[in-house]
Amino acid sequence: MGKLLQDPGYGPYIRKLTMVILRYTLRKDNDNIADQPPQHACPDEKIASLLKDSLLVPLQPSPYCANESAALAKFGVFPSPAMSLGDITRNVLRVQGWCGMNPHFQPYGKWLKTNRVMKRRGPQAVDDGIDRFMFDNPHKDRTVFLFDLLYEREEAFKNQWWLGSVAQQNPFDMYAIQDIIYQVRPDLIIETGTANGGSALLWASGLELLSAMGQGRPSPRVITIDITPPTQAHWSGKYSVERPISDPTKNPLWAKYVTFLHGSAINKPILDQVVDAVSKAQAVLVLLDSNHAEYHVLDECRAYCKFVTVGSYCIIQDTKLSRFHIDGGPTPALRTYMKGEGAALFTVDRAREPFYTHHPGGYLQRKAA
Repeated sequence: MGKLLQDPGYGPYIRKLTMVILRYTLRKDNDNIADQPPQHACPDEKIASLLKDSLLVPLQPSPYCANESAALAKFGVFPSPAMSLGDITRNVLRVQGWCGMNPHFQPYGKWLKTNRVMKRRGPQAVDDGIDRFMFDNPHKDRTVFLFDLLYEREEAFKNQWWLGSVAQQNPFDMYAIQDIIYQVRPDLIIETGTANGGSALLWASGLELLSAMGQGRPSPRVITIDITPPTQAHWSGKYSVERPISDPTKNPLWAKYVTFLHGSAINKPILDQVVDAVSKAQAVLVLLDSNHAEYHVLDECRAYCKFVTVGSYCIIQDTKLSRFHIDGGPTPALRTYMKGEGAALFTVDRAREPFYTHHPGGYLQRKAA
């Protein structure tokens, strides 16, 4: 590390990488900041003059605004090369977010510098590493995090398919989970968060392959749960003549393996049906991929992870979102669960994480009794 810091090219590389990260965290649907005036800037003469080429309408009073001196303190200044206040205003101020998983009024300069990409600071910091990728130094992690920002910005998750249906599964994790299915040989897979249904079809395909090899268990099933039926979940995937979207519920594997339960995964009528299915199963795999709010993830961990059989997994999906999130997300829920009842039941199996995972720290393997 000492030799790395002495390299004259290292500092400029890190600064350039950081600036690229900043610029790629603007809105996906339109990177032109002129379309939405920054909500953090106060309507005073100095700020207005800095933004004169970017504003379509005058700045209005806002509880999130800041004056010139506050902008420097609040939004963060990377020490070298020194950024002008104009650059800070244009590149660091956060306009209203395009994705519910991203903060709407969080200044990305401070966010990246003090908490997310650089080393965490402050008395509330948690430095257990489970919200980082599995690398031997933070610079590799930062590089892959930049890729993750591009992945989200380009909405790659909306263009991942299985047998013609939208699956919304990161290909790295897709193969990791299929390997778990092969090794565990579950006869019951419980998935919360059906979305478009392609992921349930993917897990059913794994069961079909096990059966074809003569290695599956009798009568395996996939139970998938959502408040929206997959036939009505049209927010992901882009239909075109060249790229038609297949209805997963029309696939023969769906009828053979998949049961869809319509409702919230933590509602009693749904849980009662799941408990009945678990009572008849020999090996249970659980994937939690519905509402990613911290409180909901924790409720699902407490309700569903206990169904997992020894050697199998409860996979808390999309823990990576907590790295974007100012309001918690899956990772704090995972920490709370593993400090409580989860500690006696599970170990965090980071060996399951591929090079690039959406579920850092989220592969929980059930311990032997």
